[in-house]
Amino acid sequence: MTRFDPLSLLVCPFCTGKLTRAIVLSEAEGEIDCGILNCGRCGFEYPVVAGIPIMMAAHEAIDSRFGTSQTALLDGPRVSDLVSLLKNGESLTAFAALLNPSQLGGDWFPSFDFAMSSEAPMSALRERVSHVAARASRAAKRAERVASRRLGRFVLPRARLRLAQFLREHQGELSALDAIDLYYRRYSGSEGFSYFGYRFGQPRFLAALTLLAPLLDATGPLLDLACGTGHLTHFLASAQAHRPVVGVDHDFFRVWLAKRYIAPKAMFVCAPADHPLPFEAGGFGGVVCSDAFHYFLNRAATVRDLKRLTERNGIVVLARIGNARVEPREGYELDPSGYAQLMGDFPHVLLAESELVEAYKRRTGPDLSKRAEPTQLDGEKWLSIVASHNPATFAPPKPAKEWLHAAGRLQLNPIYEIEARHPNGDLDLRFHFPSNWYKFENQSYLEYAPEACRIPADVLAALEAGRDHPALESFVSQFVVIGMPENYSRPRSAQRS
Repeated sequence: MTRFDPLSLLVCPFCTGKLTRAIVLSEAEGEIDCGILNCGRCGFEYPVVAGIPIMMAAHEAIDSRFGTSQTALLDGPRVSDLVSLLKNGESLTAFAALLNPSQLGGDWFPSFDFAMSSEAPMSALRERVSHVAARASRAAKRAERVASRRLGRFVLPRARLRLAQFLREHQGELSALDAIDLYYRRYSGSEGFSYFGYRFGQPRFLAALTLLAPLLDATGPLLDLACGTGHLTHFLASAQAHRPVVGVDHDFFRVWLAKRYIAPKAMFVCAPADHPLPFEAGGFGGVVCSDAFHYFLNRAATVRDLKRLTERNGIVVLARIGNARVEPREGYELDPSGYAQLMGDFPHVLLAESELVEAYKRRTGPDLSKRAEPTQLDGEKWLSIVASHNPATFAPPKPAKEWLHAAGRLQLNPIYEIEARHPNGDLDLRFHFPSNWYKFENQSYLEYAPEACRIPADVLAALEAGRDHPALESFVSQFVVIGMPENYSRPRSAQRS
């Protein structure tokens, strides 16, 4: 994908005024790395930290939030605080202020001991991590549990500053899984490591991939709304190298991770997904929002905004939305009839996730020509919606030419552990659920992925060298080998059994 100027897509979300580069502290590949954008119409200022524009009002804070609600967990910096720090040239402090733990555990920085991880970095880096962790942990114990909203009234906990410095100095030495492990398991002590680290290949992910088929036929830029760490953005960017792909999420670390590791050729914006979005009307040919819409409070406003962004016959995909008629409930779910009423006069079709996963396994796109009555889906826990003003969108399924989950560099699926190494170089792998919660959420994974398998040494050599091999298609079809970003995980030859 060719680079594009973010300012060609961004507008002020409050007055739709054009943005200009008010202050540029540093640049990277022609983009602002740290600086401030200014709205020429209303004068609002928007900070850019680590290459990510933060498009929120001056009084709003970038909080750490519970994953299934809008409830603030830890107060984050206000936008005005970040602007002040950048004007003072304190870009590292601004970056550190945004590294809120994703949940309150017993200690911040409980451990950075990568030696316990199968994704262990090189030993020298591991020693550096342990040194940083020991000092940061002691500092964290002295820090306030919940910091003041005003950065000017407190000194940032040293743990955040040390983490920010460490990420700046060593981001090139870490894989994506290293960074996910560092932030979610070691720094935050949360389940986020399993959720984000093992997202590729999940049943919900296959359902979303199935729904990418109509999006890939759309014209114009594509938007991944509530993009998380950019796993779907990676596939959009891989398949659409000729046009812009944008990811938006309220969580700064997630979009930082996406930009640095998972979809580096896409553009990312830090902004609430259910507030007015900072883009021009008709600016996108397609929008996907996966595993997030039923957590939005302002859902009616979001639907109106998505219609605005795709007004020129664009396509909107809302994947993995919860059905309130089936327990357990999450977020702010509606029943199928409620979702249909919410879409109003926006032409749409409702689909069951189970149907989409089966379509993916058959290597076909979704059947958008069948419009089931909402009540027919009352027993399905997970639903999806495809909406468009273009009648041609609602077509029968088309055969898929290739596996979408093979986009990127083919690598062993990290959800498999090494069970045994053979003298000839073969590996025995076994599927493992990384947590009980992950197992509960993804029981059906083993319906299409084998519980155990052996990978021949010549296949492993081909994978590590990036070469083709006649046996790869079989392993890809079983989800033992999947396409991932270049630096997502470390080669299995560098891991312990």
